[in-house]
Amino acid sequence: MSKQVILVTGATRGIGFEAVRLLSERLPEATVLLGCRSIESGENAIVKLQQSSSSFPYSNITPLVIDVSNLTSIQEAIETVKNTYGSLDALVNNAAIVGRLSEGGAEQAFRTNVFGVYNTMEAFLPILPVGKSKVIVVASTAGSWACHAMEPNLQSIFLNFETISSQKLSQLSQDWIKSSLNEPSEYKWPNPASTFGSYGITKAMIMSLTRKWAKEHSPNVHTVIICPGHCVTDLSDNTGLRAAAQGAEAVLFPIFNPTENGEFYYEGQPRDFCLPRPAGR
Repeated sequence: MSKQVILVTGATRGIGFEAVRLLSERLPEATVLLGCRSIESGENAIVKLQQSSSSFPYSNITPLVIDVSNLTSIQEAIETVKNTYGSLDALVNNAAIVGRLSEGGAEQAFRTNVFGVYNTMEAFLPILPVGKSKVIVVASTAGSWACHAMEPNLQSIFLNFETISSQKLSQLSQDWIKSSLNEPSEYKWPNPASTFGSYGITKAMIMSLTRKWAKEHSPNVHTVIICPGHCVTDLSDNTGLRAAAQGAEAVLFPIFNPTENGEFYYEGQPRDFCLPRPAGR
């Protein structure tokens, strides 16, 4: 029986880093691929893990260069996995950004959080074992809050996920950017302050698109959407109610527990795709 191979994207820090740690410890016979933007950053992350514990070697972790916002990088990563291992048993789509100007702004947030995740799922599909593979998309309850804040005509586009497409979301992302700049837009979008800028919108988008993808590829691939919670990471400016390790536990729930295809979970419990934002959050 071949070793299980699992890839976590965006894994050099934060929740992805902790997810790799947990997978390595709990599945010592598996190969855990640490998704990174450079071999150097990936190797440094592994050294950091090894230095943090004298009781576990983390020798089953291998760095894999993959920038989900770059199609060439995705394809090169697939070729590496295919040529080295033959297939990929689980894909944990963790890579994401907030959309700060230092990260490339809203354009890069949409490119990474929405189309990067979608393109990665699509590209890896041919090497996901039929009926045995899992895909996890790390989303956020902020996406549910953003959906709830939308006007009915816009909200219905996201909730009627079976009719959504990457092309439609590309148009909507450009429309949101126009609206955020107070330029004429087709739709009236929620105030950016209520959706954490572009971040909440990108999460609403990828949640909708993943629901469609999950239905289209079931039962060949089991796909689950996860909210890790508000964790203390660089993504959150090191603020939050939970440690990154707790977020990683939530993200990996579908690896170790039964879940429903295409559903959204937080701490192992199903969540709604459209929720009012609590006061004070």
